[in-house]
Amino acid sequence: MLRKKIKKFDLKILGVSLIFLALINFSCQRDDICPDSTPITPLLRISFFDFENPEVPKPPTNLRVKAADMDSIFLNRVNLSEISIPLKTDVDFTEYEFILNAQVITENDSVSTSNTDKIRFTYARNEIYINRACSYKVNYINLKASPQTLAEDTDRWIKNIVVEEENIENETNTHIFIYH
Repeated sequence: MLRKKIKKFDLKILGVSLIFLALINFSCQRDDICPDSTPITPLLRISFFDFENPEVPKPPTNLRVKAADMDSIFLNRVNLSEISIPLKTDVDFTEYEFILNAQVITENDSVSTSNTDKIRFTYARNEIYINRACSYKVNYINLKASPQTLAEDTDRWIKNIVVEEENIENETNTHIFIYH
């Protein structure tokens, strides 16, 4: 008789446990992980060309790209004819220093500012909600690029800046052409 009560009690607990687990399982969402295939805030894509021969790509020698208001170096001593850099998502402008022939930085050296040109990118932001896992992405519209004059700069290496695409919605198209 005691054995029958224990079996009955075990079956009730098992049944309630299964119902509870089923309810928990159905109330859960799929994993809240943003898949790699989800479009995110695009980077600004810049191509460099020869000023004398505008059809010919010309990578700047030992280019360093640094945020003007921080110590963040995004690219250091690269020799590429195309680069991609981020724009700020919380304000409507971003300033970068483009340093040509950048010297190697060692622990004892400070960042060299020789042959530095500063560019200010202004834009409007369009925030787009993707989903709970990925949150928001920002597209940039009405992009403008203007060189900023540095008091100590007498040798500007950037000769011309052309905004090819004013709306930044992806990273496949080049947005800015820089001629040097």
